[in-house]
Amino acid sequence: MQFCIVVNMAERGGLKPCNGLKRGIRAKCEMGWRPGTAPIGYINRSFSGVKDIVVDQDRGHIITEIFEKAAKGWSGRQIKRWLDEIKFTNKSGKGVALS
Repeated sequence: MQFCIVVNMAERGGLKPCNGLKRGIRAKCEMGWRPGTAPIGYINRSFSGVKDIVVDQDRGHIITEIFEKAAKGWSGRQIKRWLDEIKFTNKSGKGVALS
């Protein structure tokens, strides 16, 4: 009986920080904060302590073209081939993955 109580207390104690972390991230997301780096076509911006994500002026038009090509029926491999032809890369300079 005592062992079950100790195990139960240990399990609950281990879950409390996890729940608090999830609650904190959820609250930040509701305020518009996005965890991690911005997706391709957007950039992270910080101004007067306020962080947000804005469209990347250099790459945003290419992302729009990707969606237009997909709407026209282009396959993912065709779009990837087109991105390789125009030498479109991610922020670290690597080619965009097919997935």
